[in-house]
Amino acid sequence: MLINDFDLNSESLISNLTREARITYKFPNPPKYASCRRLQRSIGSINLRGDKVVIRYIVSSEEKKNAARQEYENPDYSRKDLHIFETEDDVLIEILKRISSIPSTIVEPVELCENTMKFAFRFHVSDSAEISRCLMDISEKHSDVALGYIGDSTSLINALGRISRYCYFTVYRFRIDHNLDETAKLAAGKGSWERYHKNIYSDGNLGAIYHFSKQVPDQLTGTLKPISVNDRLFTGVMNNPVIKKFHELSERYEIIRLGTIDEYSGKQQQLYVLSLSRVSNTIDQIVSEINTELGDGSINQIPPIALIDAVGVAAVKSTRNNGLL
Repeated sequence: MLINDFDLNSESLISNLTREARITYKFPNPPKYASCRRLQRSIGSINLRGDKVVIRYIVSSEEKKNAARQEYENPDYSRKDLHIFETEDDVLIEILKRISSIPSTIVEPVELCENTMKFAFRFHVSDSAEISRCLMDISEKHSDVALGYIGDSTSLINALGRISRYCYFTVYRFRIDHNLDETAKLAAGKGSWERYHKNIYSDGNLGAIYHFSKQVPDQLTGTLKPISVNDRLFTGVMNNPVIKKFHELSERYEIIRLGTIDEYSGKQQQLYVLSLSRVSNTIDQIVSEINTELGDGSINQIPPIALIDAVGVAAVKSTRNNGLL
């Protein structure tokens, strides 16, 4: 996908997830300091931790001021721009468990506004019937759940461009030791692959969607389940101590991860994490701790890219490819 250049137009895994659904959920007890303006959203990540839903989100500028007024203090923008909301909401837990259990689903960043949460997820066309049954059942059972859209997925450029309007995000990039990755070792010499981390449902294992450049190696057919053999899409559990440690430390340091992808070219492995630009020092700390625990060279950071720059470059390439420039 991105071995030589950050080119969103060449990204093949997401392009195979051609379907998309969007859901709106009304909270009985909404998150504190979420945006209360119609034209503004609080962007965040969502996952399950045991029997709790955890949402990490960015507090809007207006809400920072409101919070400061309520607490009789000057706005502290470095401290109040991130908020964590935990809930044992049975309805939300059911939604997330059922959606994340479907093999090809990838949940995108959530948007919070007033007492509602909107989120979209992409999926492969082979899961369309199961997705429809799931969503119809959920919306019929729960009046607070509304299905907003189900159909063709929007482009990745548009999705990331929408996110970049609300806050400064960065694509952090790393080279990791492929000798520590079980899939990379089994697939050595058999072509390249990429995988999108399905980290919404934390059950002790790290699930992912795999896309192979060639037919899946025979060594992996017993450990991966097919989503679409024709499109070379599979799902399975990752066995990589570097990535596992990165996820653990991200949770400990309360970092918002809006998307995580890694890829193997046959010669090297790279990891990409979309997060807030302001967490760069924490990212450095995570890299240092991983190398201390797993050995020097386990992970090395390479220059990150500001999301707005990446989206802008990709958008220009896209319009050129379509003959518009």
